[in-house]
Amino acid sequence: MKLILTPSIGMVNFPASELTNYKTTLLNKSGVYAIYNPVNGKYYIGSSVNLWYRIRKYGQISNITRSPHRPINKAIVKYGFNNLIIIILEFHPSPSRTLFIYSSF
Repeated sequence: MKLILTPSIGMVNFPASELTNYKTTLLNKSGVYAIYNPVNGKYYIGSSVNLWYRIRKYGQISNITRSPHRPINKAIVKYGFNNLIIIILEFHPSPSRTLFIYSSF
């Protein structure tokens, strides 16, 4: 089964190159996110209790070199972090429920 999402379905979506413009929107917020690669149409779905911290780490070299085998890191190396689109699928006020919500996507 192929997951079909469009960047417009998320509550917030923006190019990864504009991540710093969304710091106040994402800082200390929990939720579910997708990272979309418009070149090959693939998605990486994840969740975090601090969306700003988690998504920002994807663009850091130390994160990529620590886990180069992860599919998202391979895509970042191949296509560049700034060429991806970040989609916030859902914010959640309760960090303890974020994992439960993530499992429903």
